[in-house]
Amino acid sequence: MYRDRWEKLEEENLSSDIKSKIETMELDTTYKTNHEELDNAELATKAEQGIQAEEGEEPLTEEQKTQALKKQRFHLITKTFYDPAGAAKHKRIVDKDKQRASQNFGSRRNSGSNKSDAAKSGTGENDEKYYPVCPE
Repeated sequence: MYRDRWEKLEEENLSSDIKSKIETMELDTTYKTNHEELDNAELATKAEQGIQAEEGEEPLTEEQKTQALKKQRFHLITKTFYDPAGAAKHKRIVDKDKQRASQNFGSRRNSGSNKSDAAKSGTGENDEKYYPVCPE
């Protein structure tokens, strides 16, 4: 009796895990096709900026540059997971952009020109600006 109930619960849990995995696969493929390249490019530019030699310092050798790039890239990637100061700054920028967009967009919404723009883009009104994983 208990074993049957346990087996039934295990089957239900397994099927719910599979369903949730399948549902997130679409989001993963969307990210990989559209946004992964943007994130990698943003990360590469920030890593390059982070290892620039300041005035008065000697330029890095190729080996030192490679090591510094790896360290800077690792620092930036781990910083995307926990960076309270960076998250607060990024949130302010996102909020400011959204506020600016809503102010500009509100005047166009009533004029009817928005409908033709949405039709041209083919994606509708739900287009939002993409913000890279690595905030400023």
